Amino acid sequence: MLMFLDAEFYAIIYLQDKMLEMYDHGRRKCFFDLWLENFQHTVGSGDLTAEQLEFYLNVYFAIYARKHRIDVSAHCYLTHGIS
Repeated sequence: MLMFLDAEFYAIIYLQDKMLEMYDHGRRKCFFDLWLENFQHTVGSGDLTAEQLEFYLNVYFAIYARKHRIDVSAHCYLTHGIS
């Protein structure tokens, strides 16, 4: 049982690191791929806090793309190691 908790803990840390990396580099598509893969149940359930967070994340990525002149249609090169 303890090994399961350790594996789950490391999976969460890995996911957190990947999402922060995508956030820091303005990789909207990659970020939201991970977001939907792991938090779809929260966003789709009508959770107001999750909906507000998703809104502000969309605003952040829109501003980031404009400020840094990045291609918002860039393909996401990410290995999904989380299930």
